Amino acid sequence: MNQIKFNKGMGFKHSLGFTAIEISLALIISAFVAFALFKSNLTSFTQQGGVVQADQLLQVRDALQNYASTNGAALVAGSAISGVSAPLQPTVAELVNLQLLPSSFETLATLNKSPFSTRLNLSPTPCVLGTCTITGFVYIRDPFVSKGDDPTTGQYDGVVVSSMLSRLGGSGFARVVPNNSLVAAGGTFTIPNTVAVAHPTIAVNGQPYPAGVVGVQVAAVTPPAPAAAAAAATGAAGGTGGGVLGAVGGAVAAATG
Repeated sequence: MNQIKFNKGMGFKHSLGFTAIEISLALIISAFVAFALFKSNLTSFTQQGGVVQADQLLQVRDALQNYASTNGAALVAGSAISGVSAPLQPTVAELVNLQLLPSSFETLATLNKSPFSTRLNLSPTPCVLGTCTITGFVYIRDPFVSKGDDPTTGQYDGVVVSSMLSRLGGSGFARVVPNNSLVAAGGTFTIPNTVAVAHPTIAVNGQPYPAGVVGVQVAAVTPPAPAAAAAAATGAAGGTGGGVLGAVGGAVAAATG
């Protein structure tokens, strides 16, 4: 304990003082505590950023799903869709112009300024309205990396990716091993590596499928059969019924007569 003694001259002095080693140890401990707090705060901030990024991705997913529902008949028929250059791959800018996203919507991902990539698929082939199913997904093209990470060696920001997958739920997916397929967080589905998900500039061991890429599935849409066909079927059924009733009425009249 640091004691204080008074001398005869009514002054005072420290009988025991802190040594240079004690002061150094205290400073080192304080530095470790400060670093731990900083690292904890940085991780929390990074996780929050992942949540915000996932929410932006979900907005694009919802817009793409509305697009598929609204234009289902045209997609199945292979018809052109006004304002969209590639109907099965509408861009975020096109979704904004179609008023499926707010006019102020940022067309690049918030965290890494990467473009969004969309993809819709029709099955089975050939597709017919009423039985054709439209599926798809949207993903952020570039991998999420921390400062100093090299995506060409498979490095990525695991904190951001984990936070995003947690927010996206069962429809979210990511590539966590370079050149492996895109896999759902719960392992319920995979998206194989094809030209549709190849990165245009980043390659790992000569293959364009870096880790740290995150996306989300679109719920399946089955456009209904054309209303005209349904109406024709209803009319045919009504005509048949009328013929039967007429025949029965004729028979009754003949019997009465």
